[in-house]
Amino acid sequence: MEIVGHRGLPISHVENTIGSFEDAFKNGADAVELDVHLSSDHVPIVFHDFDLKRLSNMDEKIYELSLSEIQKIKLGNDHIPTLYEVVKKFGDKKIYVELKTIDDYGKRYNEALPEILHKNFNNYRNLVFISFDPKSLEEMRLYSEKYILGLDYEKNSEKILPFDVLEKFIEEFNLEYLLPDIKILDNFVKLNNEKIKLAPWTVNDISIIKNYAKNLYGIISDRCDIIRKQVTYL
Repeated sequence: MEIVGHRGLPISHVENTIGSFEDAFKNGADAVELDVHLSSDHVPIVFHDFDLKRLSNMDEKIYELSLSEIQKIKLGNDHIPTLYEVVKKFGDKKIYVELKTIDDYGKRYNEALPEILHKNFNNYRNLVFISFDPKSLEEMRLYSEKYILGLDYEKNSEKILPFDVLEKFIEEFNLEYLLPDIKILDNFVKLNNEKIKLAPWTVNDISIIKNYAKNLYGIISDRCDIIRKQVTYL
């Protein structure tokens, strides 16, 4: 079973930083998951939230700041990396790259992101492009049949992509991964699609998925260090 470090290993470093990814790989992760926005000058930035309030107590949004402004922001002993930095350092590792092109309310942002990723990261075969935004996945597939794509899904996703058309969407755009919120995993283990690789988030205790283990390709966890030790008991 594949263990994916959710934003790295955020107990050791600030999430989505080089240190967090480094420690995830050192502590048992087979892959890491990260989030990507665009700066105001269209550089792919590795950061989860649309604004900086939670991690740096700033009101600005990532897309309002240039790369040079973002590079001045400190997250403890870490900094906000670009996707270029992460891929340069960990390009031989598997990385799930979440396109942050839609917010929790369905509003779209960073709409140039699929095109920029296609132009700059099309040679990397260890990247899995994932998103809650069906449109971004459609665009990535139109750019290339070679891309490995995955759909993130949570309860609110039903408003954007209803569950009853989910299998049709997966088939039409040849998605390889489905990444549901662990809270709604029951809905997905019933899907009759043997090709899809199912990897729920965020699993920080192996006991909550023990009844589903045979159905899962992997698990996405904030604590890959703990999960790596627990998975042997499945």
